Amino acid sequence: MNRTIKLALLSCVMALALPTQAKQAHKVVSPNGRLALSAGIDTQGRPYYELQRDTRSIINRSLLGFQLADGSLSENFRQVSVLRA
Repeated sequence: MNRTIKLALLSCVMALALPTQAKQAHKVVSPNGRLALSAGIDTQGRPYYELQRDTRSIINRSLLGFQLADGSLSENFRQVSVLRA
């Protein structure tokens, strides 16, 4: 996986690490505009990401979360804030 994809994935995962309520996706686009990483929270409060190159889907919508021995950290997320730099 090249460096641009790794940085884009890491940025979205870090953005979703905080509990996140709006059901809208946020997008990060590579400098050349060919890669677009979207991340958001679905209507059930589950965080997700997806990656496209040009118009082709590279990674279909994939859910994020952790399954722990004493419970699940994969739903009921809400968006607290969005910071754009």
